[in-house]
Amino acid sequence: MPKYIVNVREVHTQMVEIEAKDENDAKQNVREGKGTYLDDTLEYSHTLDPDGWTVELSKDEPTVTCKLCGKEVPEKTAHRHGGGWVGDDCCWDERLRAGDE
Repeated sequence: MPKYIVNVREVHTQMVEIEAKDENDAKQNVREGKGTYLDDTLEYSHTLDPDGWTVELSKDEPTVTCKLCGKEVPEKTAHRHGGGWVGDDCCWDERLRAGDE
């Protein structure tokens, strides 16, 4: 089974102390890099939806290029087909499977 690296995006919170006229002014000043970051207030909030994650094959995993979509796919799960490679997860379907028998 191929190895993948998944970059899971997370949200962290940090408190910043700022002098300002009102809440909107406070946000704008912090956005501009002003204020004092309070120690020991960085904390984990939540994991973002998987739609925002990225996935890549592990660097030690040999790959080939799928001739149909151009993606780098694991060599060990790719199929030789018509002088090239077809990725198992991305493009290998029942139509191609039938011709492979």
